[in-house]
Amino acid sequence: MLTTTSGRDAAENAANSTNTKGKGTWALPVENSHVTTPYKARGGMWSSGSHTGIDFPVATGVQAAGTGIVVEAGWGGAYGNNVVIKMSDGKYTQCAHLAKITVSKG
Repeated sequence: MLTTTSGRDAAENAANSTNTKGKGTWALPVENSHVTTPYKARGGMWSSGSHTGIDFPVATGVQAAGTGIVVEAGWGGAYGNNVVIKMSDGKYTQCAHLAKITVSKG
């Protein structure tokens, strides 16, 4: 399962972009665009009262939503193994609940 905290922005930017890796443009981080838990889903499972990301069901094959710098790679508490990227436009994305991490900070 992949959660991207800026998944809504990634989905919107990918839908409106032809250059998915240029500055300020994002692509979906997985090939499968099926969503299991949408952004802002309500419920008691989340401390904020709603889901702060988008969950995509994937076994393997997560990629960055665009260009940026890895600012965190490792255990993230309730997020499990996670990677946080500062994107080239200054926003942050987070890939969480990862089975394995193959990148490092920087």
